[in-house]
Amino acid sequence: MFTQNALAQFEKRGMAANKDQVKAIQVASGLLKKQSFFLKSLALVKPTARPAGSVTGIYIWGLPGRGKSSVMDACLEAYKGSKIRLHFHEFLKSFIKLLDSKDSLELVVDRWLAPYKLICFDEFHVHDIGDTMMVLRFLQRAIKRKHTFIFTSNYRPDQLQPDPIFHDHFLPAIKLIEHKFEVIPFTFEHDYRALNRLSDDQRLFLLSSDADAHPSILGYLRQADPSFKDEESEIKLSGRPFKVIGSGEKAVAFRFEDLCGTASSYIDYIELTNKWESLYLSDIYEEHFKHRHTMQRFTWLLDVLYDRRIKLYTTSQKPLIAMLQESPSVKDVERVVSRLYEMESMHAGLI
Repeated sequence: MFTQNALAQFEKRGMAANKDQVKAIQVASGLLKKQSFFLKSLALVKPTARPAGSVTGIYIWGLPGRGKSSVMDACLEAYKGSKIRLHFHEFLKSFIKLLDSKDSLELVVDRWLAPYKLICFDEFHVHDIGDTMMVLRFLQRAIKRKHTFIFTSNYRPDQLQPDPIFHDHFLPAIKLIEHKFEVIPFTFEHDYRALNRLSDDQRLFLLSSDADAHPSILGYLRQADPSFKDEESEIKLSGRPFKVIGSGEKAVAFRFEDLCGTASSYIDYIELTNKWESLYLSDIYEEHFKHRHTMQRFTWLLDVLYDRRIKLYTTSQKPLIAMLQESPSVKDVERVVSRLYEMESMHAGLI
């Protein structure tokens, strides 16, 4: 029943599941059935321990746009038990806050996991050096519990934490994933996001890299949000000041340099999306795409905007996708471009 219900979610989206997606759904179904049997047998085993050697989840990896998140969402819809789905960056933010207590990390993990039987992390990856050991310890504790996990990632397990200085520190986590998860590569040749891209006359908005677009976008934001004022001021994210060129109850506008060119993080971007429904980034120049840290922040920002379905408006020196594709400083260019295509197809903003 679970498999049929999950596949039905694909049909609702006008998609036909390919062999990789069907396999992932079938594996998820089998794991959840084993979990149900395990929970019914608690009187015979330790109440929070999982049998040694058992697989605890699935790890779906592949190029962007191959339907990894669609499989996760289909499984989530089909499963009727307690569940949660988070972008991995969002999980890190919530988990870090819990670590402010005096409790041990193991107790914090137990408390965080307790309400759920199915835990789904989208875009699993570890870029940040500071997160490496925390994620390792979380996984070491979590896989011993009575939960089922679904992770999606653009990376094979052995490609996680790519920094050569810190990669070895994350090897125990990689080994855990390889041994405790069913690792399923998605090898479908085509990018669903690019295939589903809207034509120019279907887009909700159309970006012009001409500077003349700037007043037009500000005018639209004033119309969509009567409280929006296009004047320079400061707002606070994570307690720190950021310069803005306009803000209102629903929309906020930054120069690109003032948001992605400064010391901001994905935690700041999550707070931003908690406060506003639309974001405008102006003055995006080719020079910005030469700086690795600036591009890393921009990638994090796009991830958060996409996951929260926040509208994005931009004005740039050249077409944004062209600058991304030409930049030597952008990691995962295919993924970022694919994400922009899908944001466009969802009417999420300007491309």
